[in-house]
Amino acid sequence: MLALEYARRHRVKQWLLDVRQIGELSEEEETWVQLQLFPQIMMYLGADNYIAVVLSERCYAQRVNESGLLGLKSYNSFIIMNTFCHLEDAVAWLDGRQANCA
Repeated sequence: MLALEYARRHRVKQWLLDVRQIGELSEEEETWVQLQLFPQIMMYLGADNYIAVVLSERCYAQRVNESGLLGLKSYNSFIIMNTFCHLEDAVAWLDGRQANCA
């Protein structure tokens, strides 16, 4: 919530969420992100928010197996999200270049 408050004050439109050290979010944490954080980002920051999520290679591979590469991306007018396993690829994507996990 502190990050959201900072983003509101400074009109941050690009987010880099590096959760490699955390590992996978629990179901409760995932629910909080979906029901609390994302709606507030949309409400307070409007459209065109870019979120790059960096997962460990193990978590990334598991997500690809579960939902395929397209399942790692989310696009709507408010939040454009992509998932990566390398920090450099996430930064490049936020900078406007396409990058994939290899």
